[in-house]
Formats: sequence, C-alpha cells, structure tokens
Amino acid sequence: MTGGGGQHHRNIQLHKIDAIKGQNLNFDQGLGVFVSIGKDLNKSIKFSDKKFLNYCSLITLRTYIYYSKQVLHDLIFKLGKRSVNDENINFTDYPDFNKIIIKLQKIYDDNKSYIDYHEETMKMLENYYVKK
Repeated sequence: MTGGGGQHHRNIQLHKIDAIKGQNLNFDQGLGVFVSIGKDLNKSIKFSDKKFLNYCSLITLRTYIYYSKQVLHDLIFKLGKRSVNDENINFTDYPDFNKIIIKLQKIYDDNKSYIDYHEETMKMLENYYVKK
C-alpha cells in the first residue's frame, strides 16, 4: 500500500483492536482477530522515500506493539473470563501472538531511524510561529 490511503487503512486496523473485546467472541477468536490485525500490518507496511509515511508506519507499529500486552490482558479478562496479573502474562504462552509481535518488532527495529522525522520536522518549524 502506498500513499495516505494505506496509512488510513492501518489506522482503521488499529481502531479495530478496541472493538475486539466488545464483540461476541470467545478468547481464542478475539486473540485470532488481534493476530490478524498484526498480520495485516505486517503485509501492508512498506517503507519508501516518503519520510512522513515511514514515520506514520513506525508510529502504527509502535502502537500495536506497545499496547499488545494490555490487549492480551483485556482479552484474557473480558473474553476468557479469567483474572490475570500482568506479571503472569507470558507471550510465549500464545505462539501466534508472540510470533507476530516479534515480526513487527523486527520491522520497527530495522526502520527506527525514520522516527527522527519528527525531530527534523520540529526543527524546520520551530521558528514558524515565532512573532516577528
């Protein structure tokens, strides 16, 4: 996917994460939906010479990865109807989940230099709003 449409698609995918726990699913189905969203991100995120889109892709990846433990916790509690302590959550207990997190983390790590785009943009614009 290229252009803003691809980024819009990825944002929609991230919003689907919030909706999982409200659906009439069991735990395995909910986890499957979350993993599918990750697989879709894995397929759709491509890096190019467009710094802004690369930056947006990294933010999307970081969001998915960062909130993955919270999502897993919510799925266990809400859909699995089990109480769980965050310290007791082990990604390796959920192989498909663990596998997609590792893949997305590698993509993020391999391309994290694009995160500097935010700093570059801020430096370019730092004096833009200064009254003369």
